[in-house]
Amino acid sequence: MRVLLDSTYILPVFGIAVEGLSDDDIMRLRRLTMEGTIELFCVDVCLVEILGKVYKEYAKRGLDASNIVSVALRALFESDVFTWIIPPREAFELAFEMRKLGHTDMIDNILYATACIENMIFLSMDSSLVEFLRRNRLRTDNVVDHGKLFTMLARK
Repeated sequence: MRVLLDSTYILPVFGIAVEGLSDDDIMRLRRLTMEGTIELFCVDVCLVEILGKVYKEYAKRGLDASNIVSVALRALFESDVFTWIIPPREAFELAFEMRKLGHTDMIDNILYATACIENMIFLSMDSSLVEFLRRNRLRTDNVVDHGKLFTMLARK
């Protein structure tokens, strides 16, 4: 199963805790990847959002995140856990259509559209995105959070 990660699922690599995502959940995703049950995909556009959040979070604590960022980026790009992909042209077109419909988060639009075009699961905890998709009669069956993903995999 091919799974495209929302930024939320990448933040823990930078040492940023995410509400609703436990260490056990992260380890389970990693184990599923190592077993070959799922493949985790990322799009580099989400790093724009992530690096801003990492800077803000560490600066709030008076800490320099430079070393953490360096180690995290190496883990993201050099490990066998994540595969980085470039969104196809059609994904950008769909993302633009979503913006015209009123969804202003272009990073989420690009990630969702990439998952749709590439026939992937989009792993996201963004309930407002799902609500927007429903209101606009866009596909929602491929947008799941980790809990729903685990349930889906247990049924197989």
